Amino acid sequence: MAGLAFRDFVDDDFEWVAGMLASTWYPGPDPVENLWLARDELAYHLERSTQATLCEAAGERRGVIMLCDGAPERSERWAAARDDIARRAREADGVDVSRGWPILDDDTRVMDEMAERHGIDGVGVFQLLAVAPQARGMGVGSALLSYGTSWFADRGAARVRLVTDDGCDWRAYEHLGMRRALEVPSTADGDFSIYVYEDDREHLARETSRRASR
Repeated sequence: MAGLAFRDFVDDDFEWVAGMLASTWYPGPDPVENLWLARDELAYHLERSTQATLCEAAGERRGVIMLCDGAPERSERWAAARDDIARRAREADGVDVSRGWPILDDDTRVMDEMAERHGIDGVGVFQLLAVAPQARGMGVGSALLSYGTSWFADRGAARVRLVTDDGCDWRAYEHLGMRRALEVPSTADGDFSIYVYEDDREHLARETSRRASR
């Protein structure tokens, strides 16, 4: 974790984060379409986040985390940005970003189901966590989790929660001792599963610190 620094997400970071998501989460054959889908997803997460933070090393961006403190208050700015992205994608490159919406709808549905079953009071939600491919193995993921748990601690959250799926490295959360609280099949893809992980914030903080110090 040495040498890593954190700062607030700014508008100039948007294209870098979108490019990172396009290269890691959208393996389709058309890089132009991948980037538009990633832009739309990024705006989706920003719309639902209370805080967005970049992790840097030696002045180079290495990863991003987005956090939601309690029930999300949707950002009108980023909702409008999604509409603009959809329009520009269609007009500039003939890309229909709504192709990616079913998976995002799945994430929203599953988190809403968790909130209905177990509540949202005292829960901090990791809305997004992503590490640049070139930064993997540098402890960036653990550092971002540590940052997030500290941020939630300052706001009195007792638990943390996140949604992930088969397209992500969900095993990393299990290595930290997080509990899989819910698993449901995707309505967008029958062979695709959506998972919700949850943990006591203090336990996650200890496990993240232990892993980062190895």
